Amino acid sequence: SFLLIDMKTPGIEVKPIISIDGLHHLNETFFTDVRVPAANRIGEEGKGWT
Repeated sequence: SFLLIDMKTPGIEVKPIISIDGLHHLNETFFTDVRVPAANRIGEEGKGWT
């Protein structure tokens, strides 16, 4: 399923991925015990990318 999540939600951690040239264009995102209300689901359950 596809969920909209406020990035300030407790348990969300974003870490930069540093490339070989020392720059960062991408991030790694971790979700630790993050709770998201069902109202934040987009579309039908199990149909997030179809």
